[in-house]
Amino acid sequence: MSQARPKKPIPEPSPSASVVLVSPTNQVLLLHRVKTSTSFASAHVFPGGNVDAKHDGEVPPPENAAQRHADGPAYRVAALRECFEESGILLAKGKDGKLMNLSEAVRDDGRRKVHNGEIKFGDWLEGVGAVPDVDGLIPFTRWITPPPTPKRLLTQMYLCPELPPKALPQQAPRSPLIPINGPHFGGMEHTRPNSRPIRLDPPPPTTPSACSSSLLARFFPATRNRTPGIPPAREPPPNHPTSAIPWAEKIISPRVLKVREDGYVVLGLDKASAEVEGIRDGKVRGGLFDAVVVVNLKAKGGPWNLGVFGRDEALRGEIGPPASGKL
Repeated sequence: MSQARPKKPIPEPSPSASVVLVSPTNQVLLLHRVKTSTSFASAHVFPGGNVDAKHDGEVPPPENAAQRHADGPAYRVAALRECFEESGILLAKGKDGKLMNLSEAVRDDGRRKVHNGEIKFGDWLEGVGAVPDVDGLIPFTRWITPPPTPKRLLTQMYLCPELPPKALPQQAPRSPLIPINGPHFGGMEHTRPNSRPIRLDPPPPTTPSACSSSLLARFFPATRNRTPGIPPAREPPPNHPTSAIPWAEKIISPRVLKVREDGYVVLGLDKASAEVEGIRDGKVRGGLFDAVVVVNLKAKGGPWNLGVFGRDEALRGEIGPPASGKL
C-alpha cells in the first residue's frame, strides 16, 4: 500500500506594497508589463513591488501576524520607492513641506543608483533635502495571494491623490498614454505607463484595471476630503461583519465560490487568508461580501474577461461573461 505524499508547506506571502496615483481628473497611472514577463505578461499594473529591508525597513516577522498584516512604515516607504524606481515620480517633501519637483536628470540619476543598490533610498532622499511623503498615502485594502499558488504576496495598497507638479495631466488627456521621460529602472517587468479613468460608479469591465477601479469607485469619493468609512455603492447584507470594516483595513484573499457552466469562475472577496484568520485578538478581518470577481482563469497567457459584479447575480449566472479584455 503506497503512502500518501506529505503535503508541501504553504509558503509565507512576501510583504509588498503598491500605490494608486490619482490625477486631479481622476486618471490613474498603470504600468504595462512586458510580453516576456514570467507572470501576468502584458498585464497593466499599479507601481509597486516587494518590501526591501535595506531601503524600506523591516516588516514584523510571521510570528507577529497582527503587526505584519497591518499598515506600517516599511510598507509605505516601499510603495514610494517602487513608484520612484518604476515611473520616476518622486513622492517626497522638502524642508518647506511641499512635494519636491527635482529636475529629470537628478531623478534619473537617483533612480539608477537606488535600483542598483548603490545607495539607500533614504540616504539619497536626505542628500537632495527630502523625506518620503509617507503621510500622503491613504491605505486602501490589503491583498493576499491564496494558496496553493507557490509565489504568494501580501500587498498593502495605497491611494495617493496629491502628486508633484506635472506628474500626471491636470486635464484629461486625449490619449490614454501618459509619457514619462527618462529610462526605466524598475527591472524588466514594465514598459510604458498607461492611464485609465476612474468612474465614480462601477465601470464596465473592459479596462485592464476593471477589478481595482471598480473597488476604487466605491472608496474614491471620500479620499479628496480624507473622510474614512464611506458606504459602498451597494448596501451589504444587514449585519454582515465585513460591512463594518473600514477600507483601510479590508484584507482580501480571493477564493473560488463557484465554477459556472459557462466556464467562468466566481471569486469571493470576503475572506482573509489563514494567516490572518488565525489572529485571536477579537478583531473582525475580511474584505467585501457583496462584490465578487467573475473571470476566465484558463485563458492562454493569463486571466481574461475579468469583471466585478454583485455576489447574488454572479452566483445565479444572471450576469454573463464580461466584455473581452485582458487583466
